[in-house]
Amino acid sequence: MEDTIQNNKKVKDWSELPKELLQMILPSLSFLDYLRFRAVCSRWRSSLPKCPPSQNRGTNPMPWLLLFYETLFSNKETKHAFFNPSTGELYQAKFPKLISSAKCLSSRHGWLLLLARANSSLFFYNPFTGAKIDLPYLEGYMDAASFINPPTSPNCRITAICDCGERFNPNVIVINVCRFGEKTWTSYTFHGTNFGMVKDVIFCGEIFYCMDSFGRLGAFNVENGTWNIICSSKCQTICDSYLVEYGGELFAGVGARYGIFRCLYKFVQANWVEVKALQNEVWLFLGPNGSNVTLNSWNGMDKRIYVGGFQPNCMCCSYGYGNEEREVVLACPEFELFCTPIWVEPKWVGPSPNLKWGH
Repeated sequence: MEDTIQNNKKVKDWSELPKELLQMILPSLSFLDYLRFRAVCSRWRSSLPKCPPSQNRGTNPMPWLLLFYETLFSNKETKHAFFNPSTGELYQAKFPKLISSAKCLSSRHGWLLLLARANSSLFFYNPFTGAKIDLPYLEGYMDAASFINPPTSPNCRITAICDCGERFNPNVIVINVCRFGEKTWTSYTFHGTNFGMVKDVIFCGEIFYCMDSFGRLGAFNVENGTWNIICSSKCQTICDSYLVEYGGELFAGVGARYGIFRCLYKFVQANWVEVKALQNEVWLFLGPNGSNVTLNSWNGMDKRIYVGGFQPNCMCCSYGYGNEEREVVLACPEFELFCTPIWVEPKWVGPSPNLKWGH
């Protein structure tokens, strides 16, 4: 672009800013602001790397809360939003590749595992960059699912619980597994389980854990295909919890399903033991479809517990460790009715037509 003349002064075009000045601005930008920063013009885009510098440094970005629109009745592009808890900013977002309604099953490693309501197709989606990976079709009503490792990793495995014609039968549970690059799912059927409605699922090591409505814990070993149900004296205590993994160990944030944090339990030798806090400077982010633990790399900020919930006038609240007083950090009435709060890690995965399952 040519220079312009304003008030008899020669004004430089924004696209002509020196690259060194652009680099000085970068540390002040959030993940989403960085993506928008590169989109200002072609020169800025070519001068800056696709991947935000913070990811190249290996730092731990604070998860963002995605307000994901999940209405059953939409057949067109819908409105979503991102909430950055470190700044308190709310960004409205549109996902052009999601032209029909989708249900989120799991969120890990910056990816959402989504189920399209129109045709029951499964796919991975990066909400920050629009990258998409289609998955093999899985027949049956999908109760819950989770995955271990990013879908671009050869070690990625997806595990899903389906009815496969046995819906509402507590004595039958069907678990399906799809490993990186596989074209079909491997199905495991277990009878006589007497397992209730699945409330939450998570991977911890090679074990796929499921919590039912009675607080019982189902454990499926992906490597050998075995299934066990674990009952403890704390079943009724933890039945309203969100499961979270940290350091290869399993925890449960009690009360989180109602947007309230009461206490934290650790799974030890087939029983739940209350703990005061996690070790080190770690932050807890509890919510549906995947909770998160992140090491504190943000100077000057005390570690906190964030809970994404569905209470009126409260999509997200936070607690200090050892402090039961709740602080509402996001009240967003326009998103309350049809939006699910989902924690998602800001991770860069560039959209590509060659991005496929197993490649």
